[in-house]
Amino acid sequence: MGKEESVSLQEWEDLFDAAIAFKQLKCWEWMYDSDVFGVQNPETGEIGYCCVMGQLGEVLALNVYPGSSGLASYRHMHELARQGASESALGHHALLNTQRCLMASYEDRSELHEKDLGRIRSLGLKFRGRKAWPMFQSYRPGYLPWFLTPSEARFLIVALQQAIQVAEQTRVNPSLLGELKKEHKKVLVRKLEAGIWKDVWEYPPEDEMPPIVPIINDLRLAQLKKANFARKGTWTTDCIALPMPIREGTRPYFPFGFPVLSREGILLSMELLKPGEIESAVPHTFMNLLENMKCLPQSLLVGSEQALALLEPIARQLNVPIQRVESLPELEGFLQGMEEFLGSSKTLH
Repeated sequence: MGKEESVSLQEWEDLFDAAIAFKQLKCWEWMYDSDVFGVQNPETGEIGYCCVMGQLGEVLALNVYPGSSGLASYRHMHELARQGASESALGHHALLNTQRCLMASYEDRSELHEKDLGRIRSLGLKFRGRKAWPMFQSYRPGYLPWFLTPSEARFLIVALQQAIQVAEQTRVNPSLLGELKKEHKKVLVRKLEAGIWKDVWEYPPEDEMPPIVPIINDLRLAQLKKANFARKGTWTTDCIALPMPIREGTRPYFPFGFPVLSREGILLSMELLKPGEIESAVPHTFMNLLENMKCLPQSLLVGSEQALALLEPIARQLNVPIQRVESLPELEGFLQGMEEFLGSSKTLH
């Protein structure tokens, strides 16, 4: 894999200038994270959907969710938080596996990586106090929060600058944005037209997450069906991001765990899969298990819609009843044990 392109010194200077100006405005005092607005990327035409964090004082940030998938991740994150997902087994890692955004946040000095601190020193900048130090991160589903690419840095500069313009408008007119609701009311989008930034009101894209389409070897599935294996017991399974970052290539990632257990809690199979591979790897791994055990489950219980979408075509062809259930105690116990063994995973650079 080739060397990553680096953000230029001028881009860093512009980014810190924009971040400092945004923080000085303190717009979180009158804006909420439900006040969503858009900023069009002048380079690509893609719209980043932005929200200001900080009303409660716990997180001070501008989040930018690129494109329809970014907006879908924003909505999905809010829904998971509403359901209390971050309090469930490995739930905070499920959130990490959902979020696609660029973030400019303000942290304590201790939260910054040495690279961040070195960059601040090289620019001759000085910050002091709690939540005073700008930090810039890129979030992609399945990967650790990471440093910005040059194109991400340039877009975040623009987003911060235009967020200031929107914030000034909302200070004068608090009802300007309103809440982004499911009926898809129009959203204010800042667009650069003929060299001038303008307000445009547009309907946001549909909020559906991209569908999961399993990749299945039909010949192999036909052979499993022909084998007419015996059926034994109920199996439980799920596919979930695990808190064990793997450092391969230029950006560490969270592997997906794909455990399969008997209803008695006996581990039948456990595989670690890379992000972007689950559509092919989960069906392949599950058929491996069936071939190795030379039997089928009498029924299959899964803990998520994702696992249901990946395994339902196989279960249907093999006449194995499959059901999505809200709680799988044996699987949750296994995952909690794994989390305790691995230890908590902090945000890493």
